Amino acid sequence: VKVIVTNPPFMGKRDMDISLKDFLLKSFPESKGDLCVSFLQRIIQSMNEKDVLGIVSQNNWMYLSSLKDFRKVFLSRQTLRKCVDLGSNAFE
Repeated sequence: VKVIVTNPPFMGKRDMDISLKDFLLKSFPESKGDLCVSFLQRIIQSMNEKDVLGIVSQNNWMYLSSLKDFRKVFLSRQTLRKCVDLGSNAFE
């Protein structure tokens, strides 16, 4: 059993160079080029059934229609056990 605890990197698409954008879109198409969501997708790809993941992340992947395919990938491999929304500026 692995326990993974992380705070994935955040970066807006406008701050990415073209090679990073292309890599993310090609490697993690369900994540739509979002760095944080791509990072999360890569982690769940490496997890086994009994592994546990704890993350501090943006919550956009839970509700944006553009990330519907990512949610399908996530829920096919993981069970969301607990979720806490810290709200805006939680780490200000």
